[in-house]
Amino acid sequence: MAPGEVELAIASDYAVLEVGEWRFYYGYEVTTGEQDGDEWDASGGEWCFEAKFQGRRVGDLVPFSVLKKAGDCGDRERCEWMLLVGIGLLLGDVRELILSDAAGDAPPPVPIPAEPAPEDAGYEVALEFTTDEPAYCYGFEMGVLWAELKRGVPKWEGSIHTENVEQVRVMARRLGYQVETRPIAEGWVSCDLWRKE
Repeated sequence: MAPGEVELAIASDYAVLEVGEWRFYYGYEVTTGEQDGDEWDASGGEWCFEAKFQGRRVGDLVPFSVLKKAGDCGDRERCEWMLLVGIGLLLGDVRELILSDAAGDAPPPVPIPAEPAPEDAGYEVALEFTTDEPAYCYGFEMGVLWAELKRGVPKWEGSIHTENVEQVRVMARRLGYQVETRPIAEGWVSCDLWRKE
């Protein structure tokens, strides 16, 4: 699609917006179920919002339950509403990146995947470590998160390794946060942390 062109399609079971090289989708074709090659098993899992740039996913899939909660949707479960909430969440992430970068303390970027390798979920390596020890990677991940939470951010959303779920729970208790995790891919969970009231 050429820059500046916009296409919108809405049905009872999906909504898609394409703008130039961007594609935003919510519906039955992308779920939290299992993926078999390029196809998702829609029989299991929640319908999800997905954003793609130049055919590659940007950020994490956002399941219906998160969209409904974030958008304070009440009984509105129409696909176009979920699509708008997903786009809003993505723009919120981008806004946080811009503001944090301007302040000189940028959080980890929204992952924009490189050419996907068959064995990975389509993300590129942002920083190579000098060791192959998984524990080093897990520790680094928790150190970055610890620094964010110690700064007192009211809310943190992202993906973490499954192996770090219990450590996140310990950190959350220690610093006064609530935590919610959901599996999103093999070895990964989506993690939401927010301040206790």
